[in-house]
Amino acid sequence: MRIILITGFLLLFALAIWYVNRSPEKTDNLKWADMPALLPLSQKPQSSFLLTPENAIPAGKNAVYAPAFLFAWDKIKTALGAPVEITAQQSPDFILLNNSHGFEKSLDSTEYTAETLVDGKMIEARVFFNKKLPFATVLHRWSNPIAFANKEVTAFGLEYADKEISSQFSMLYYKNDEEFILRLQPKDSTQEIILCKGLRNRSSLGSLQQECDSLILAGKQASAITTNSALYTINRGDRIGIPVIRFNLDTRYQSLLNQTFRSGADNYTITEAYQRTALILEEHGAVAESEAVAVVDSVTAAVPVFDRPKFLLFNKSFFLLLRKKEVAAPYFMLWIENAELLTPYPSK
Repeated sequence: MRIILITGFLLLFALAIWYVNRSPEKTDNLKWADMPALLPLSQKPQSSFLLTPENAIPAGKNAVYAPAFLFAWDKIKTALGAPVEITAQQSPDFILLNNSHGFEKSLDSTEYTAETLVDGKMIEARVFFNKKLPFATVLHRWSNPIAFANKEVTAFGLEYADKEISSQFSMLYYKNDEEFILRLQPKDSTQEIILCKGLRNRSSLGSLQQECDSLILAGKQASAITTNSALYTINRGDRIGIPVIRFNLDTRYQSLLNQTFRSGADNYTITEAYQRTALILEEHGAVAESEAVAVVDSVTAAVPVFDRPKFLLFNKSFFLLLRKKEVAAPYFMLWIENAELLTPYPSK
């Protein structure tokens, strides 16, 4: 009995030592990826959800896109068993929803969950995905704020020379400190986080992505020129400041609710069009999460010469996309026009 007690005590002691000495990195990783409290999108009047990459970006607003609702609507269309008939009387969002393509490749079927419920003429589809992209090495949390749209916001990135951290950044395109594209490489080498500053074609997220990809191609060609090597390298004197982003928002697409349409021999109406989308982007990594619910029922139911250190601050409007390296279609896109979705710098 005494041996058992001593053995148990030693085991508890060993567990206590492990708990005290365990890596703070792992403890932090459990916390940084926790989603912030859910807020209705209506509490962020300077931000908007876009149903598709083709939707116009509202003037002066941030624009958030994740394909969860597109995947849910795709499940609805499959369950209908007949094409959705489009008419000029339907809302522009409904027409875009049914004509949007390319999102299907943004996530494999193993990277999201989907449920479809059919009860008579009622069809409900639910889709959820969560992509965690931790960095191999925790980046710097800047000790001072950066100014974005006249507001002080918290930043992370590369605050001082650090070879291990700078190796996680790649310069994909560089014209000057106001027009450039960076790749921030997460631990998962099949994924990429692209940050673009200085893009001009701001009509839609899709047009921003096209401009971004075009410039990346131009940067690939420019980086092969020997005299440009310093421009396309993160050098010892370079600094990178990226605003910390944490939001968790939901909304109902009023432009879709109560829209009626015909499929086969039946008429339907959209009775639910809900989406929640969240993003965390900070020094530990990124998390993109989104869920959507779509319900329909029968109508009767209701390149320059440059040799000084680069100072790469995302302190003006910028474009962010998350995607798999081998797939052009992103599973998350964000246009930041104002500081509403950025993390304020704590006042002293």
